[in-house]
Amino acid sequence: MPRSMRVLIATDGSEYSRAAVEMLMRLPLPRTAEAIVFSATPELAPINVEHEGLMKQLDEEAERIVSKEAEQLGKHGWSTRTLVREGHAAKEIVEAATEFQSDLVVVGLRGLMGMTQFLLGRVAQKAVKYTPCSVLVGRVRDESTGSAFVDADSTPARPLRVLLAYDGSNAAKAAVELFASLPLRDRADVTALSVLTVATTICGLDAVERRSDSWLLRKKKLRAELDMAAARLRDATPDVTAVLRHGGPDASRQILEAAREFDVDLIVVGHKGKSAIKRFLLGSVANRVVHHADRSVLVVR
Repeated sequence: MPRSMRVLIATDGSEYSRAAVEMLMRLPLPRTAEAIVFSATPELAPINVEHEGLMKQLDEEAERIVSKEAEQLGKHGWSTRTLVREGHAAKEIVEAATEFQSDLVVVGLRGLMGMTQFLLGRVAQKAVKYTPCSVLVGRVRDESTGSAFVDADSTPARPLRVLLAYDGSNAAKAAVELFASLPLRDRADVTALSVLTVATTICGLDAVERRSDSWLLRKKKLRAELDMAAARLRDATPDVTAVLRHGGPDASRQILEAAREFDVDLIVVGHKGKSAIKRFLLGSVANRVVHHADRSVLVVR
């Protein structure tokens, strides 16, 4: 019998963390999923009595935050447990996700920690780079484009709008299979987007490349794969649109522009995975999307 899905929810009590949890609640994941509500407090050396008192306050605040979040999730049928550790937030998230063999990590893009205003920095980006599982990054939407927040007790005013970036990779196929397995029905509107990139943006050379036989063959192959992906997604919801676009060498820009154009709530990208040195030198489309997106992002491994 397959084990239940395991979700590690990293929270610091900020609106960013809350946005991530509320986006999680909009995904019809199996209610048999196990949630570990996690927080990390900064590692401080006990220099004096006052310092020890501050450490105690941090621990108590973290315990309060995870207990409150677990209580809210429990009201909606989630099986929860809480965990607080001391150390750098990103490092502790990655280690906890690995230790508990998590299938999904949920984290806000950034936030402030309790009473001490402890800045977490790029915790989400590091989680995307180094955790061995998928990562849902919650982001607070700008008021001009709509709110990412949803009251879990009420029905959303509109279906969840999803942009799924598809490039034919194994990671992109995993993203398709994940969403195809969810009972989205008419509660989601999915756009499957493929971007056919060029090797150069030098004036004239990109036009030559687009007329080449290899370009036309790539375009035909990607269109066929995109249509197959869209057909698979329709097993979950009938509201699926397949879009093929041309762009420069950076596919992430096209993905972000499409997300704004279609006013989606969630961007889904596959993470192909690279060695540590390649991650440092090159980054990835997934990392760039997470860094620049103004809405929530699900990175699928």
